[in-house]
Amino acid sequence: SLVLLVALAFAIAVALRARVPTFVGARFGCNKALREHSVVSRFAGRSAEESSELRQVLLGGPPGSEAGRLAGAEGGAAASNAAMASNRLLHAMLKVRDVNASIDFYKRCGMDVLSFAQRPNGAATAFVGFGSYSDAEHFALELSAAAPKSKTGQEPIAVGDGFQYIALGGPSAEAALKPQTQDPDGYCVRCQSGVRSQDFFACLCLRVSNLDVSSDFYAGVLGMVEQEADSVGVPCDDNEVCRVFRFADGGGPGGRPAALRLVLVDGPIEKGTGFDHLVLATRDVERAAGIVKAAGTEVTLPPTVMFGINITGVRDPDGYSIYLVEEEGFRKSRSSKAR
Repeated sequence: SLVLLVALAFAIAVALRARVPTFVGARFGCNKALREHSVVSRFAGRSAEESSELRQVLLGGPPGSEAGRLAGAEGGAAASNAAMASNRLLHAMLKVRDVNASIDFYKRCGMDVLSFAQRPNGAATAFVGFGSYSDAEHFALELSAAAPKSKTGQEPIAVGDGFQYIALGGPSAEAALKPQTQDPDGYCVRCQSGVRSQDFFACLCLRVSNLDVSSDFYAGVLGMVEQEADSVGVPCDDNEVCRVFRFADGGGPGGRPAALRLVLVDGPIEKGTGFDHLVLATRDVERAAGIVKAAGTEVTLPPTVMFGINITGVRDPDGYSIYLVEEEGFRKSRSSKAR
């Protein structure tokens, strides 16, 4: 139900605030040229035919192509965490001052209000996106505003410099963004050309301190597939070193999953308080938490059942918060609301 969705989102936010970040990302020297990088294969457990089809859906490249090489499909080591191969991005949470102002902005960009709830004290949460209901198929944004009279509700949103931008496609975004602007709280939103219809959320871009370490985490641990940035429409900017990742699943019929774009920076990253966390769906939360812990990554929330859905929390190498929720429980909660 809608109440279940809001309660789960609120519980995640509370769990995150209760845990002070303890990871300080290591700073390394960097090569300013984008290096070739063959990631661990995301195709373990799939037949050759399925792998070939998946490779072309994700990258538009046949076996043996540069796209296929980047996907790790040809000659790559078998994935040690096949349990993560079906993971998918669900949503990102952004803290906002005024949910209604944010909703108006994102509606002008072509998004729909997928759910909305307001508590008696004025605190509110809304999901906006291009899918049908919440983030069941397409990647969505969760917009969360504190109670207006609370201390948090009266403070400006500290966007920081870790969150770089989100990129949206489609005619509405093209008209509203021209080619980029800031939403009411200062989050940068770009217009991305060439994005497939029905799947206009192109990417979320974060800054990281070391691309190799982050690549090992997002591809080797979480199960994402590295993409050739230029070929999938989210190229590196001038004088920028970046890598782009997608999960094999997600995006809804006829579209591609939203991409995660990581940009290398020198020096400290000020993550601010605005971008709160990413949420992923995973097949087996207990196993996912074990894989993350075995990789030496911080588990901030051990597997816990919240409102009927098993969930675990982790931090990436730069301290960004990520929650993994059980796919089956998540879908059951969506289907019960649909009825």
